[in-house]
Amino acid sequence: MSTDVPSPETPSSFDVPPSVHAPSPFDHPKADIILRSSDNVDFRVFKLFLSLASPFFEAMFELPQPSPESSGDEVKDGLAVISVTEDSSTLNTFLRFCYPSTLAEDPNLEELTDVVKVLDAARKYSLELIEKKVGHALGSPAVLEKEPFRAFAIACHSKLENETRIAAKSTLHYSLIPPVIKELDLITGR
Repeated sequence: MSTDVPSPETPSSFDVPPSVHAPSPFDHPKADIILRSSDNVDFRVFKLFLSLASPFFEAMFELPQPSPESSGDEVKDGLAVISVTEDSSTLNTFLRFCYPSTLAEDPNLEELTDVVKVLDAARKYSLELIEKKVGHALGSPAVLEKEPFRAFAIACHSKLENETRIAAKSTLHYSLIPPVIKELDLITGR
């Protein structure tokens, strides 16, 4: 009686897809840690940049850490791998705010797609500067001309009072019945 045991080369239904590398600048060979997104993209980053940008990361990296090999945690290319709940698109945008502008340009926030996720990540990792930058983007004329109702809902949900007021004023140029947009589900009628 023969049992079929998958060989190492044969993927089973229980295998996790292999991780892929993030784009530049998050593929630097001298990075000292890897953040793995929820959709298995590895971001090779520098602890220093994250520590300078976020008190959360600063505190985390100041804790005594056993060597990755002895702790039982995942290691790739000799670096500890930290899995995060954010997807690769959100993490890419979020990390670009943490890096110096000479290495990574600030992401374009004229499109509102995924802004809520970036704001949530900024709050989770204590990055007030990102909250402010995203808030300014929500109140920018480029966004308010195209999507004032979405900007209002996101600002309101994110408790960005000034941006909520600015976006609310921009909606006054439109019909009293707002268009149906998914972001309205983020807020209550109150």
